[in-house]
Amino acid sequence: MSVHTIVEICILLYNILSAYIECLINIFRNVPKKDIRDHVVVITGAGHGLGAEIAKLFAKLGARLALIDINKTNNERIVEEIKDITGSKHVFGYCCDITNEEAVAQVVQQIQRDLGDVDILINNAGIVQCLPFESLSTKNIKKTFEVNTFAHFYLIGHYLPKMVSRGVGHIVAISSIAGLIGTAHLVDYCASKFAIIGLMEALEMELRQNEINDGIKLTTICPLAMTTGMFKKPRSRFNWIFPVIDAKYVAKETVNAILRNQTLITVPKNALYFYGLGKIVPLKAKLAMQQFFSYGVDAHQ
Repeated sequence: MSVHTIVEICILLYNILSAYIECLINIFRNVPKKDIRDHVVVITGAGHGLGAEIAKLFAKLGARLALIDINKTNNERIVEEIKDITGSKHVFGYCCDITNEEAVAQVVQQIQRDLGDVDILINNAGIVQCLPFESLSTKNIKKTFEVNTFAHFYLIGHYLPKMVSRGVGHIVAISSIAGLIGTAHLVDYCASKFAIIGLMEALEMELRQNEINDGIKLTTICPLAMTTGMFKKPRSRFNWIFPVIDAKYVAKETVNAILRNQTLITVPKNALYFYGLGKIVPLKAKLAMQQFFSYGVDAHQ
């Protein structure tokens, strides 16, 4: 082994150790939040549930909002609600089927005209079938991926180049604990959410490898099942460990993660430790853990 290679290995070990030390320090210190006043924030699936709650929090922080949802009535109701709460005039609603590339291109152009350059993109919209694998049709599977995965690519494809040219921007993906841990009755959903984890991690690596300005931030959020009605039959043997969580709480944790430029979080945070444990134990042990905790969802009828 050459002296040059030995030096490179030493540098690598130093960088790895420094990264661990930085992570430990960040656990105990209060990382300052960035100011997003007057920043333009795009949120998909904003007409209900988590998307609506995130929008309300960002509005209170002074952000200018572009709220996208396929349900025009719900979306307009949230827009008016936010205007009433905050008095902001910079909240716009857009009815758009984000699985349609042409429709996405049109709404992106309209947002540019209404609000200007986008600072934060939050890909939140999602659907779930919650069916056993043998009950899934090809149509079901395609729809799940179109909404939960492909739409992320469409919107990132429009906004990332401009963020790179400006040297600043933030892309946020709402994945799920089902994007980290496989769950029965959610095969297509898990696959689509696992894909988002891969998308965001690979994109992070590509941006850094290409030495893109560090002003581009990526954040992935992985919540447990929420009380939004999306999962009709959630179950948890130990609700104090794996609760069915309120969307307002997830929204608060999501906004905090964005303001602190965190890369990946689970909500609640302790779920990340169980995910890590599940990756290092044998399959039989993992199955035994899943059976013991009995956390998951029953199939929709």
